[in-house]
Amino acid sequence: MIRSVLVRACAVWLLLAAGAPGSPARQAQPPAKPPATSPPAVTPPRVRPVFENDRVRVIEVLWEPGAATQPAKLGDGDTVGVVVRGGAMEHALAAGKTERRERQTGDVLWQPGNRQIEARRNAGSSPIQIVQVLLKKAPPTGAYRAAPPGGRKVLDNRRVAVFDRELAPGQKIAMHKYAPRIWVVLEGGTLQATDPEGKQQQARVLPAQVLALISTEHSIENIGKRPVRYVSIELK
Repeated sequence: MIRSVLVRACAVWLLLAAGAPGSPARQAQPPAKPPATSPPAVTPPRVRPVFENDRVRVIEVLWEPGAATQPAKLGDGDTVGVVVRGGAMEHALAAGKTERRERQTGDVLWQPGNRQIEARRNAGSSPIQIVQVLLKKAPPTGAYRAAPPGGRKVLDNRRVAVFDRELAPGQKIAMHKYAPRIWVVLEGGTLQATDPEGKQQQARVLPAQVLALISTEHSIENIGKRPVRYVSIELK
C-alpha cells in the first residue's frame, strides 16, 4: 500500500516537472541583455571672444588633448586662423578614414565661409591654441597698397594679405603706410613706433596677444633684447 502511494506520488511529480498534457512547454528564458552604454562624452574646444568691430570678430579657440567637434556648416564670413600653439589635429574624412595634420606655431589657415567642415579632434598630448579672425561683410578699406620690405607673405587674396614677421633686437621696419590690420603675437617683446613727425610710442607685446591697429604711417623698431614675431593680417 505504501509502495503504491509512493509510485503515484512520483508519477505526479514527473508530470508536473514535464508539464501537464496539453499545456504549453516551458520556454527557456533568453539571457539578459547587458545594460546599454552611452558613447564616451566628447569635450568641445573652449572658445573665448577677444574683440569685435565693424570689420572683424576675433575669438581664441583652445583645444585641450582629446577635445573634438562634430561636422558643421560655416556661416557666410571667411575666416583667417593663426596657430599660436601647434600640435596634432585629426580630421575625419569620408568612409570612416581619418587624416592626422601637424599644426605648427605660425601656421595660417584660410577657411572660406558657407561650406561644410569635417569633424576634428586634438590627437596630441598638449593643447592647441588658434586665434580665428572672422571677416565680416564690409566695403574694401582701400588702404592696402603693398607690404614693407621683409617678412614672409603667407596668404594674399581679395580680402586680406597676411605676413609672418620676425624682428631681431635692434631691427627696424622703415616708414610705411599701413592698412587696418590685426596682429597675432607669437613671440613677445618691446617695440617702438615712430610717426612722420617724430613722435614715438613704445609698447610691450605678449605671446598670444591680439591687437587691432588702425590705418596709419610709422616705422617700427624692436628695442628689446629678444626677437619679436607676429602675424599681421592686413585688411583690403
